[in-house]
Amino acid sequence: MRKAIAAVVFVLALLFLIVVDAQAVEAALANPPFMEGPLDSIYILSDGTVTGTSSIQISGNTYTFTDNIKGYIVVQKDNVVIDGAGYTLSGEGSLGTGSLYAVEPTTGINLLHTEGVTIQDLKIVNFVIGITPTTNVAITRNYIAYNQIGIAEPANAAITENYIEYNDLGISSGSSSNKNNKITGNTIANNNNGIKIMLISSDATNNVISGNNFTRNGFAAINLMGCSGVTISDNTITATVPGIGSNITAGPMGAGISFIHAHDNRIFGNYIADNNYGVSFSSGSNNNIFYSNDFINREQVAVIPKSEDTSKLDGLVETWDNGAVGNYWSDYLTKYPNAAEVDGSGIGDTPYTIDPQNVDHYPLMAPVNAPPPPEASINPYLSARPSLIGSQITIEGTLSYGGTGVSFAALQISYSVDSGTSWNEIGMVNTDVNGDYSATWLPPDVGTYQIRVSWEGNATIPKTFTVVYLLVVASQTNDLISVGSNSTITLFNFNADTQEITFNVSGPSETTGYVKIYISKTLFQNVTEAAVYLDGEQINYTTSSTDESWILYFVYSHSTHNVAVKLANAVPESPSSVEVWLATATIVTCAASAGFLLYLKKRKH
Repeated sequence: MRKAIAAVVFVLALLFLIVVDAQAVEAALANPPFMEGPLDSIYILSDGTVTGTSSIQISGNTYTFTDNIKGYIVVQKDNVVIDGAGYTLSGEGSLGTGSLYAVEPTTGINLLHTEGVTIQDLKIVNFVIGITPTTNVAITRNYIAYNQIGIAEPANAAITENYIEYNDLGISSGSSSNKNNKITGNTIANNNNGIKIMLISSDATNNVISGNNFTRNGFAAINLMGCSGVTISDNTITATVPGIGSNITAGPMGAGISFIHAHDNRIFGNYIADNNYGVSFSSGSNNNIFYSNDFINREQVAVIPKSEDTSKLDGLVETWDNGAVGNYWSDYLTKYPNAAEVDGSGIGDTPYTIDPQNVDHYPLMAPVNAPPPPEASINPYLSARPSLIGSQITIEGTLSYGGTGVSFAALQISYSVDSGTSWNEIGMVNTDVNGDYSATWLPPDVGTYQIRVSWEGNATIPKTFTVVYLLVVASQTNDLISVGSNSTITLFNFNADTQEITFNVSGPSETTGYVKIYISKTLFQNVTEAAVYLDGEQINYTTSSTDESWILYFVYSHSTHNVAVKLANAVPESPSSVEVWLATATIVTCAASAGFLLYLKKRKH
């Protein structure tokens, strides 16, 4: 019986700490928890009435959500405002098929029979298509995520200040009528394609993509296919790398801007950095003009597929200056070490040659576009000393911006028991002079909780929030092991029989990863007798301590590694009498940091 009980209680709690702030989210195409219940079929009829839900309030031409809705909406009335008021419209998942020009339950908001609609302040998740078709519409301040296509078939649309992430296609345009769109001020992150404009007729599209922040998209941040007349200006395009999408049939993976049979487009004033390819071309892409852009790090210009001479663009001819100003190339002085500035103009005296037909005649000596601003982060973690149903949980962390703590900021802390559908206030807490904060909370019962820490920002720093996922079950805990890292950590395990901690770490190549492990002194007597192994090879580590814990610290070159930490002289525990709280935490920031908590307690006999 005791062995059976031990098997049941061996893993008693699991905690995921995930930063989902408006600036930085780890790329992963996975759906969030679905809303429970049937899928409602909701119509806004041409006479202005609403059928299918009681959670939309009507005031004139404004239709305001009063609760979260699991369902799809068909709009048949022109010139209405759909105000989400921060609530969620959720479908049943992004898998399956949908239609761009038909009423389907797999489309979140269908505007087939209307125009002049405004959609604002709404979360649209878990659909095959989030919104379609979008003719003469305004889509602003929405969160659009976990769909195959976020926004489809825009024409004469204003798409502004949205957060669009975790979709296969963030914004997709694929017909000859998809012209005259203004896509501005959005954050477009963690999609396979951020924006895809394709298969347009030979006419100019007059689409403007300006002032957006693209980061961590997979195939391409912006993918132009068979189109012309697109203006791409004043965007920040960073960290486009392979790994999100795999069903790719044309063009490269990891391009900031991809051109596939695209011609006569203007690209200027963009900050393009740390992408697998800055810009890439395939056959048929000609006469695109580039100027006043910053091309920084990695392979800046590429042709796919590459010719035998990889320095040439296979006969493609692009224009790399406007006759007076070219672009900044981060390898310019490496490639041309004797280049000098011309009469204080900021322009180098040596042209930047991609191949004989592609030359920047006026290369810039320094970047001209500001890099993306630092990101605000809250970075909380949970602690419990001890953690026991009926005892308080401590929520603590640091609010920082650009590596500096934000002092005397008011943070809102709340919790949800229904996967973020509704939130209950825990309270307000102010950061101290260093940006640190701490609050205590008593979970009312066992179950799954989300704990959200949010800050509204100020005149210079954008707002941000963090969500902590906590699964609580009945257990007593005392001793603590915690693991923190700037790597992505997976397959975390603690073996109570061998007193061994194992997990995998991964991160971008050419960077350094670290792990910091805190071990309770009541559990582990002499930290110098521990052994750390990286891919089976023993490595060195440094040690320090606090009043309660030993600290092990080691570094490695990023790749994917297996880590094993053997606590050789750990206080012996009987496997049949060990209760374990296992808490895994992944803190997703630009550095993809991660942390884990592991609690142990002997059962009293």
